[in-house]
Amino acid sequence: MITKKRLPILILAIVCIFAIGGSGCATKKYVRQTVNERVTPLEGRTQELEETVRRNTTDITSLDQRLTKEIAGVDAKADRAQQSAEAANQNALVAQDAAQAASNRAEEVNRNVEDLRTNLDKYTLLLTASVKFKTNQSELDDEDKAELDRLAVEAKNHQGYILEIQGFTDSRGSIAKNDLLSDKRAESVKRYLAKQHEIPIFKMSIVGLGKLPEEVRSKEALAENRRVDVRLLINNAVTPAILKGAPN
Repeated sequence: MITKKRLPILILAIVCIFAIGGSGCATKKYVRQTVNERVTPLEGRTQELEETVRRNTTDITSLDQRLTKEIAGVDAKADRAQQSAEAANQNALVAQDAAQAASNRAEEVNRNVEDLRTNLDKYTLLLTASVKFKTNQSELDDEDKAELDRLAVEAKNHQGYILEIQGFTDSRGSIAKNDLLSDKRAESVKRYLAKQHEIPIFKMSIVGLGKLPEEVRSKEALAENRRVDVRLLINNAVTPAILKGAPN
């Protein structure tokens, strides 16, 4: 009896167990299905994001490479531009130096022209040669000619020279006679230089200045005044360099 009474309860319990077990399986299946429904889109989205990241990484790498090349090109252009600027600056400095040199030369030429203009009519005495004559004579002796030879050689060593030839007498005799005699003596010197040394006539000027007074009329003083002085003068504008230290 007791067993018969418990049998329905046992059957009911078994049925409940199976019912609960079936319900549990249904719940698990539902959960799995729900999870799968939610996970699958997430997996797809994750793959899309991964692909997007991959593409972005590739694009960034490509962009970085391109920018690196462009920056290198810009640097190279900048270097070339710097080199061109430095070359241009160097050329400018060279041109400036050339211009300064040309300006200096122009100033020097201007100074030379001004010196030439200033000194054109100025002469400096280089040396004086004197030849002596006997009383009432105007002919040259060998000693006189040797002195004139020395003077002629020196004169031909320079450009822009002239010769001043001045004739004198002693104090004896009349003024007219002494003036004429001094002229003859000066002319004799001029003739010798022209014939023997081919000194151009236009480079020689002569004048007879007549008698020179003697403080003491001694034989020596009289002989000293019977002479012709030949002065070698150099034009300052032609050969100024030789004038340093020349007698005035």
